[in-house]
Amino acid sequence: MYSTFQSAQVTLRSVERSFYYRGTEVLNVEMEYPVVSGIGNRAAAIINGRIRSQVNSFWNYVRNQLYREAVSEYRNAMQNGYPFREFSAVLSYNVEYNRNCHLSIFREMFQYTGGAHGTTEKRSDTWNIRTGRLIPISDYFERGADYKNIILTEAIRQADADPSIYFENYAELMEQNFDPESYYLTDAGPTPGLVIYYQEYEIAPYASGTPIFTIPYSMLKYPPSC
Repeated sequence: MYSTFQSAQVTLRSVERSFYYRGTEVLNVEMEYPVVSGIGNRAAAIINGRIRSQVNSFWNYVRNQLYREAVSEYRNAMQNGYPFREFSAVLSYNVEYNRNCHLSIFREMFQYTGGAHGTTEKRSDTWNIRTGRLIPISDYFERGADYKNIILTEAIRQADADPSIYFENYAELMEQNFDPESYYLTDAGPTPGLVIYYQEYEIAPYASGTPIFTIPYSMLKYPPSC
């Protein structure tokens, strides 16, 4: 039987850990992730299982590959007489939409490896909390509709309002790098809607961060609902 709840209870848990090599801290890790409850047991198990898998994947990457890279950089710094800059990694989750039987969350994975600045990767998931089903972006549009064209037309229109913050061929890059999994729902801001985003450097320089474009709910055939 499906849960009748229209929103979930979300509790954040935090983990912080420092990694050392020969008595020197070479890597610091922070993780804050959500635990979902207050919905059907099956749906909660599916959602929490996916989040745990993401957290475990990040943790395994950090404690294995990133730690080895930090140790290697520390050794190079000591051997060549230049300052070592401590590595860091941060995993954080943001709940952007939690009603109408939809739970939409994005996560950001930041790492700093001693360069001029760190890098951030953004990913997201949107679930039906009654079933635990991941909702594809196509579900918000009429069956068979060219949803990619609808979304890109609006996103490019928004980018055209201030083209200076993007690469010169941003329209072409937006089409090339469009990822239907890179979306989430939001109630924030002056125009709530479906948000698509691009990774750093995909359509704009680092200073522009992670570009986002909001497609108003009024443009969707099937806005989020139970």
